[in-house]
Amino acid sequence: MTSMHDHADSRLLRERRATRSAAAGVAFQAVYVIGQFVVMALLYRELGAERFGMWLTIFSLTAWVALSKFGLQYAVYTALGQTALTDREEAQRVLSNAAVFVALVCFFIAALMTAVGPWFPWPAMLNVSGEQAVREASTVSVVALVIAAFSMPMLMGGHAMQACQRGDISQTLAMLMQVVMIAGVAFGVWNDWPLAALAAVIVGPPLIAGLLQWGFGLRARILPALSLRVVRVATLRRLLAAGILFLALDLAMLVLLQSAPLLLVQLQSPEAVVPYGAAYRLVGLLIAAFMMVSYAYWPAYSEAEQRNDTAWVRKGLLRTFLKTLGLWLAGAAVTLAIGRPFIRWWLGEAAMPDWPTLIAAVVFALMYGLHVMVATPLSGMGRLRPQIITAAGVIALYLLCGLPFGMWYGPAGLFTAQAIAAALGAVMNGLFLIRVLRSRQQEGVLV
Repeated sequence: MTSMHDHADSRLLRERRATRSAAAGVAFQAVYVIGQFVVMALLYRELGAERFGMWLTIFSLTAWVALSKFGLQYAVYTALGQTALTDREEAQRVLSNAAVFVALVCFFIAALMTAVGPWFPWPAMLNVSGEQAVREASTVSVVALVIAAFSMPMLMGGHAMQACQRGDISQTLAMLMQVVMIAGVAFGVWNDWPLAALAAVIVGPPLIAGLLQWGFGLRARILPALSLRVVRVATLRRLLAAGILFLALDLAMLVLLQSAPLLLVQLQSPEAVVPYGAAYRLVGLLIAAFMMVSYAYWPAYSEAEQRNDTAWVRKGLLRTFLKTLGLWLAGAAVTLAIGRPFIRWWLGEAAMPDWPTLIAAVVFALMYGLHVMVATPLSGMGRLRPQIITAAGVIALYLLCGLPFGMWYGPAGLFTAQAIAAALGAVMNGLFLIRVLRSRQQEGVLV
């Protein structure tokens, strides 16, 4: 029987690791956003409005490649969070099966994109008409998407380290690669590299960071050893059963977060993407920080669920709420105070969003942060089906509002639609979470 002292020790260790992972994640996102500021400034001045808007759209497309992991990165978060510290053999089975499957799928996608991608009508999809943009559209798109595909199995190492509650190490390695990326883009722009080469430098760091995360995690025995001997259809089927549900949630969040540039390109023009992208990068640090803070607690929620420690789940939720609110208040104040002058200095007058766009972006950041805050404990405890219901409602509302709002009001309209949809997600998942915690308390678990 587990003693109260053991529970106290596990709670303390869990909180320390979650705090370190959250701090490292916020630091990584700060470097990432600073890198995006530098890279966007360099590219905007180098490429001009149309080619820059095209690049922003292509870059948003690379995020969709994450769907090729079939949600297994989140299944690994939960499964390793439950077993990494208590059942090393099961942890080895989980990680080996997930890594092999993702590698096979992503290498197939990369090969398919290499073969078929050059024949796809990229200029029409990206709505570009300038001679140079039309000439570059296909090559840049294929290069960025192929590298993104190869990055997916590499990034599984970082996901696994976070699931083993060592996100501080994985995020530090990723942060170092972002510094290398900034230097690489600056060097490429100064030496007139083609856009395809610059795209490779921008999209490539996750691939290299993933290799480093795998190497360090395996060498330091943070990760269980990989082995083809433990790859089994039954284990993979069990992981995919959860992964497919996570995939549906991931798809919904990608639509919410990454579809706006595609909608703006079609509803208005590539140039309309620029003020949206500038405002999104400003609040992007807030959004990313919210995700890093909440996701740092994900494996801890899984472990607490495994130990029947519902009281710690409540405390973790309170901590993430206070951190989310504090980050938003500070970030919103800075963004509203200096956001527009900063963008004018950063990218120029044409890229500066109007006040409705900036205000809507700040509100969206808070709504999305609250949505992630209440969704993460549900994911960590394996409550996925209620989130599917929420996701369906979120996307339906976003598209219902986003299409007319985007056509009528441009970037401000799309941010408003995103904020409304994210607020619905926060409310629905919050109600589901309250019901789960009450039912766990009634079952008589440790409180």
